Amino acid sequence: MDLLLYLALVPSLGVVAQWIAWRTGLPGILLLLLFGVLLGQFVQPDAFLAELTGGTVAQAGPELLFPIVSLSVAVIMFEGGLSLKFHELREAGSAAFRLVTLGAVITFFGTATAAHFTLGLAWPISFLLGAILIVTGPTVIGPLLRQVRPTRRVSSTLKWEGIVIDPIGAVLAVLVFENVLVHSTEPDLGAALLMLSKTVAVGMGLGCAGGAFLSAAFRRYWVPDQLHGIGTLSVGLLLYAISDHLAHESGLITVTVMGIWLTNQHHFDIEHIIGLKENLRTLLIGCLFIVLGSRVVIDDMTAQGWHGLLFLLLMILVIRPISVFVSLWKSPLNWREQAFVASLAPRGIVAAAVSSVFALELERRSGSFDLVGADQLATVTFLVIVGTVAVYGLAASPIAKLLGLADEMSHGIMMVGADRWVRDFAEELTEVGFR
Repeated sequence: MDLLLYLALVPSLGVVAQWIAWRTGLPGILLLLLFGVLLGQFVQPDAFLAELTGGTVAQAGPELLFPIVSLSVAVIMFEGGLSLKFHELREAGSAAFRLVTLGAVITFFGTATAAHFTLGLAWPISFLLGAILIVTGPTVIGPLLRQVRPTRRVSSTLKWEGIVIDPIGAVLAVLVFENVLVHSTEPDLGAALLMLSKTVAVGMGLGCAGGAFLSAAFRRYWVPDQLHGIGTLSVGLLLYAISDHLAHESGLITVTVMGIWLTNQHHFDIEHIIGLKENLRTLLIGCLFIVLGSRVVIDDMTAQGWHGLLFLLLMILVIRPISVFVSLWKSPLNWREQAFVASLAPRGIVAAAVSSVFALELERRSGSFDLVGADQLATVTFLVIVGTVAVYGLAASPIAKLLGLADEMSHGIMMVGADRWVRDFAEELTEVGFR
């Protein structure tokens, strides 16, 4: 297969998978992964790129593929930031904050412990895997929420958690890698805190600077309307690359903060920018899941055997529920809402990308340390991605209906005007169950 045909085939398969999902009601992400795995039986992207460049499979594929994946993830995270409205925090702020702090800590240690005792991974690799797998991510949460349509408070909580937890997981993975693996003989807490402070400062600083610059440029008409979308995209990608260059994995913080800044300012309308990013996100999600799914080696995943299945079950049935119910104890969410949040934590693109990057780094540094399970990091991550997407994707709608949280009516009624009779009419409609 030549490069031109491959580049045209990937987005086409992504669109077909999402169209089938729309027609059948099956989870789109699951179909994308299945299409990717099937494509991988015929064309392995790493081997394909190695053949094109004349390099080795272990180096050429990741070296060329992951910068593209990283920029694509940046666009998805930026679009996710554009969907985070501060007014949602009145309903979901407390719960989302608990999930990305206490809940993340419980997931981190729970996942590391489960990986060590079920998969036999060395403790340093287990902690690295735990950091990577605390993420959920907008690439999988968003499509599932659109399919299930849970209540607004639950939807806002899961959306905020999914988008905010991604940069947290990526930064935590960097800290674990540098201080538990690279400097395992002499871990330095002060250096770790300095690295964390630098990463957060760079990400927040460049994100706010980018948001402020674009707000000023659009408000003062320095940029014509037809360049708003691509101008915002180019600034976001540039700041992501600069941020990652200054502090590893801070780019995800940058684009998320920039998206939040733009969507919560009130000086100009950004609906046309959001529309462009939503279409681009749909295309990128399709392409990324197809390409990364085609990198999955089925034999490596099945080689995990019942140990891998037990680890997956612990992630779904034990670690996620414990982290949710403990962190959301006495929160504004009732027990039914907490139960649904506990039953939805699929992993997505960020976990796949971060694990693959660190797997490559471990391979490069294989002479520096020899740890049990270092070669299984990406395989176990993809096992969790495939397993959680399949389980949560198929179970989310039935669970939401069982708990009485699914919004069966996809449309509401908009009242135009504020006369007394209009407000009375709207109140009557609300009382009988119309949105």
